[in-house]
Amino acid sequence: ILRFTDWRGIFLLLTVVGILLTLLVVRRLPETLPPARRHTGGTRDALATMRGLLADRVFTGHVLVGGFTFAALFAYVSASPFVVQEIYGASPQVFSLLFGINSVGLIIVGQVNGRLLVGRVSLERATAVGLSLITAAAVALLVMTSGVFGRVGLVP
Repeated sequence: ILRFTDWRGIFLLLTVVGILLTLLVVRRLPETLPPARRHTGGTRDALATMRGLLADRVFTGHVLVGGFTFAALFAYVSASPFVVQEIYGASPQVFSLLFGINSVGLIIVGQVNGRLLVGRVSLERATAVGLSLITAAAVALLVMTSGVFGRVGLVP
């Protein structure tokens, strides 16, 4: 996309795609919950539900772990263009290829999680293994970026 437009064009394209997908969902995706089971909502009901959820320590722990994991993901998303392009000198096309490969990896892991682990592995076990893998990856990145191995393994 960057060959045809600047960064503003990317956001314009994403806006158009978002609008089209929203229209598609509104027009083609029917409501599946029967009217008799729908809740009217309201601030008081929402706050009562939130209070109950926040009182559950297990739920709160999982929410915090998920929140910190997403914070790390967004740190990667926001910092990776600078690191890969400015520090390691990759072109925008190489960066987009690397970012795409990482994105495909995330999709594959999500599919594996959804199809192979859900219902077979407890949430606590999956969280422990996931956090262990994230920690191992962070340590590996720390070692690789320390300069001991040069730029090997980070940028082709």
